[in-house]
Amino acid sequence: MILPIFLTHQNFKIYDSITKALELWDKEHLLIGMLKLVIMNTLRSIPMYIAIFLLFDSIEIIKNGRKRNFEKVLLILPIIPIAYSLIKIFYDIQLPVGKTSILGVLWFCYYIKFDLKNITYVEKYLVFLSFIVGLQWLDVSRFFNFLGVGEITSDLNKAIIFMEADVIVTLICISFFSFFTLFSILLLHFFKGQEERIARSRIRDGK
Repeated sequence: MILPIFLTHQNFKIYDSITKALELWDKEHLLIGMLKLVIMNTLRSIPMYIAIFLLFDSIEIIKNGRKRNFEKVLLILPIIPIAYSLIKIFYDIQLPVGKTSILGVLWFCYYIKFDLKNITYVEKYLVFLSFIVGLQWLDVSRFFNFLGVGEITSDLNKAIIFMEADVIVTLICISFFSFFTLFSILLLHFFKGQEERIARSRIRDGK
């Protein structure tokens, strides 16, 4: 709730880049503005997803002797719309629960199936941070815009369409999204293998 005070489009001069792009008819400035927006949105979203991680790891729901991860997910999901609503109230910044939020939740549901217990929080955050960066690149593209986008993203997309740069922007967004998503999945499987090796080592030491 504090970060939006410091992480503003004015501080990142996003609209300056968009304006320069239109004045000079230079797509390079559009790409610079897009990069600034990705960095700003990533930094803004990190605390919320860290909170989701911490809550998920700190809550234990057991029913009939079995862990109920699905119930935990349902308990934690309201964090995102609540946080967005509070940001709207305090800062008048519209953050729709759009494609990034939906895909983030779906990835989180995929992540919890691995039930990582022996790796550090830094490693867990690195896995999810990689995916969040990828999501932010997808968010600035025009894909699935019917699910809602922020005001800055909407203005950036209008400039991209006006300058007929949507092809190159789409290719860049898909490329970065694919790269960071694949990197996140590979990290997840690597850490899962690492955890299994740690578990086998402890079993041997116990024997």
